[in-house]
Amino acid sequence: MSDKQTSLFDLIHQIIREHGPIGMGDYMSLCLGHPQFGYYMTREPFGTKGDFTTAPEISQLFGEMIAVWAATTWQSLGQPEEIQLVEFGPGRGTLMQDIWRGLSAIPAMRDKASIHLIEFSPRLQKIQSENLIGLPVTWHPDLTTVPHAPSLIIANEFFDALPVEQAVYHDGLWYQRLVAVDEEDLIRTLGKPLQGIMVDNPEDGAIFEYSPKIAEAMLEICGFLKQNGGALLAVDYGDAVPLQNRIGDTIQALFEHEPVGIFDSPGNSDITAHVSFAALEEIAADTGADHVLTMTQREFLTQFGIRLRADKLLSTANDNQNKEIQAAVHRLIDQSQMGDLFKVLQVIYGI
Repeated sequence: MSDKQTSLFDLIHQIIREHGPIGMGDYMSLCLGHPQFGYYMTREPFGTKGDFTTAPEISQLFGEMIAVWAATTWQSLGQPEEIQLVEFGPGRGTLMQDIWRGLSAIPAMRDKASIHLIEFSPRLQKIQSENLIGLPVTWHPDLTTVPHAPSLIIANEFFDALPVEQAVYHDGLWYQRLVAVDEEDLIRTLGKPLQGIMVDNPEDGAIFEYSPKIAEAMLEICGFLKQNGGALLAVDYGDAVPLQNRIGDTIQALFEHEPVGIFDSPGNSDITAHVSFAALEEIAADTGADHVLTMTQREFLTQFGIRLRADKLLSTANDNQNKEIQAAVHRLIDQSQMGDLFKVLQVIYGI
């Protein structure tokens, strides 16, 4: 890198000028994960001071319901003598903190459990270590170093941050969408024709999203669980639209909780895309999962008792706490909030 390169914007311009246009996935990877300028490497993205608020930051109820899911799933697996809680993208450690506290009601399980966090950001790992002091935690850069044992894998808003590619339908062919430079601006352009995209009756200009990185991660998780037994719980905003009907541009950027253009300030805003739960389900089914089910976050949290738990908390709450609890439940499960936009995928091997 030259001395003149002071930002990710400069670096992306140089890469494109030297090597040609880059894919949308490469652009997302640079924006989020560049060692020096990447969004997750340089800032605190979570909570009211960050750019977005995840469900665990809204209320402990979210993690407590996942603890109920974990205990129920552990029982359905035959209560293995060893059980690992593995979390991808654990943020500040809030979710695992709440899950671990929720499992205190089931000592027979928690006494056999260990925690393994998949985290590539040194900044976030430091925050997690401070928030999870005293818990049996081991950190890993990826799944390859996690011990082989029955595992409950949790991925809350993990898949939506993985790079997504786009294809554009034009004159009867699908073309890869690329990022190019036009003077000082970053722009979208078309690359080479693509094969193998099976969409019903696409119109000119239609956009199809696909993600080799998401497929790769899901295959790795499913392979691990198939070998060792266990389950995946993936929570993310996205859709369950069949792949042959899934058309549209869902890549978006957030800065201080407000939408911004994805090219406005590379590295300073969070860039995500809607997760295709149909694609995740297909991979799980193809690898021989015993149980594959997607539901809305509203359905999942309601099924595992969020209203009953909230009522119990409300029975001893003061006026301010009462308002906070009701507002949190509304945000987590209401159809106009996160309730239907967020989906929950359960995949189980070994029952």
